[in-house]
Amino acid sequence: MKKSGKKDTIVNMKVNNTLKYVLLVLIQSISVLVMSGKDVTVITETITPNFTEEENIQFEKSIILLGDIESYKKYSLHHYGPEMLQYSIIMACKYNYPRAYFDVYDHIVENLYEYNNVTIDSMTWHIAFQFLKKGAELKDPSALRKMISIYKNGNHYITPDSTMEAAYKKELYKIKEW
Repeated sequence: MKKSGKKDTIVNMKVNNTLKYVLLVLIQSISVLVMSGKDVTVITETITPNFTEEENIQFEKSIILLGDIESYKKYSLHHYGPEMLQYSIIMACKYNYPRAYFDVYDHIVENLYEYNNVTIDSMTWHIAFQFLKKGAELKDPSALRKMISIYKNGNHYITPDSTMEAAYKKELYKIKEW
């Protein structure tokens, strides 16, 4: 059995700190939404329970312990919202899986804030955007498409930028996922 070295320990500490920070901001953001007096809907239901509970537990363990992409894909087909966010953060931060970076952004921005028709605060948006940006750097097609859309249309925090839009389009064309 291979012993974990100093580098692995430092990486694990960084992953743990990142996870704690993102979860803290997410919890704070949900609290702000609830305190605002608006009705808040958090999507937590399982979409279609095609797997047994034992299979789901095995998927969860494989995601956490091994960074198993197939388990992540299968699990994400049937789980949604905050339940999936934690596994997306693990797959992004611990295993550097490109699609998971997009998924973190999507779970926070699209599924929590936009679904509830609430404007996201600057800190939370910028944290989510960093995940999206990393996914685009790793050439995830969904992240690239979202970056194109953001730079084409702009939002509360990004002004439209045709140069950045074109740069992300070029990257998307390179991987032939347009």
